[in-house]
Amino acid sequence: MTSSAPSQPVADVLARYALACAARGWHVFPLAPGDKEPPHGVRWTKVATTDPEVIRRIWARRPYNIGIACGPSRLVVIDLDMPKPGEHPPDRWAVPGVNDGADVFAVVCEQAGQPLPLETFHVRTRRGGSHLYFTAPDGIRLTNTSDDRGNGLGWKVDTRGDGGYVVGPGSYVDLPDGTGTYDPIHTPAPAPLPGWLTERLRPAPLPPQKPITVRLATGNRGAYLNTAVTASLTAIADAPQGRRNATLYGAAVALGQLVAGGALDPDDTEQLLTAAAERAGLAPMPSRRTIRSGFRAQHPTPQERPHMTSKPPLQAGSGPETIRVLKAALAQQLLARHLRVRGSLVHMETVSGGQTSPAADEDSPLPVTASPITPATLAGLLAEHAYVYRVRSRRDGNGGTETFEEEITPPRDILASVLA
Repeated sequence: MTSSAPSQPVADVLARYALACAARGWHVFPLAPGDKEPPHGVRWTKVATTDPEVIRRIWARRPYNIGIACGPSRLVVIDLDMPKPGEHPPDRWAVPGVNDGADVFAVVCEQAGQPLPLETFHVRTRRGGSHLYFTAPDGIRLTNTSDDRGNGLGWKVDTRGDGGYVVGPGSYVDLPDGTGTYDPIHTPAPAPLPGWLTERLRPAPLPPQKPITVRLATGNRGAYLNTAVTASLTAIADAPQGRRNATLYGAAVALGQLVAGGALDPDDTEQLLTAAAERAGLAPMPSRRTIRSGFRAQHPTPQERPHMTSKPPLQAGSGPETIRVLKAALAQQLLARHLRVRGSLVHMETVSGGQTSPAADEDSPLPVTASPITPATLAGLLAEHAYVYRVRSRRDGNGGTETFEEEITPPRDILASVLA
């Protein structure tokens, strides 16, 4: 008798698995059918939810696999993987009886004088490996590890914590390196992560950090610079594993334009970005190389674009991408004279003849007016305050190529029609 390959589950079965995970307080999001990655364009960190109605609505569309976001779910998952064909243990783990991640984890436990922590939620993965689910410890942020790297546990042993996700039970994956389902084989509530494993996985403390300050201008220009620096540092801190270096490079390119224009000090800005990279888990020397590479990215100088020096440069693609970048700039407070009142964006303008003396009566009208931002006023603000460009290549005079910025800021009437 021959066994047939597992078939892909239907959408309602996957929906029930997703709802069961959510009932445990685990934040779920869709993975592409038959795959381990989210569908194109889905930001899993934003989509992950425990809302049953949202889950039913998502899984009614297609037989999506299930992703579980470990951070908001308060989970640490130990992934005991199987080697691919032809893979063998590295020298450190090349001992009798060690053939896969489960064997390595058993050795790690034995060396620590601890029992295998198997009395917990347990999923058999598509190629015969295991996912062991544990509740995350309080007050300690455990992120992701891989093999022996950093504070990882060993060959074919990965962990997923804050900033990571796992393929959830019930999912069916059909990829060149293996096909199969993720089957729950033991389903108690996840046990607390053992204390000794918490200590093994705890990130090494950073060396004492010296306060780093960046000198900023005052007034509206200083407020814009502060927003730009803060947005770059936040992006680095929030970048998931696998995107941290790219995010650092993007931040260096963005702030590098301000450095090139003389608005930021190059040494201070490099130190600030390096410290942010170290806090995110990146090594200092490679981070400095990435930052300097971003600083060297070719962009016009303020002398080459004198009419643009008062506008925040926003890099975009073309078409709808431009509108997305412009609206993001508004949301990130990169445009002058606007704020949020009772959840709505308003534009602040001075009123001629208004009371300006600090001794004016408190009931006197203020010398400003706040107007709700409509599509038309938003279009005017964006056209006035934002310079949107894309980087293109052209032949230089020596037969080589050079990069240049092509302005693609949409006209006000086009912005108004799109935003309406």
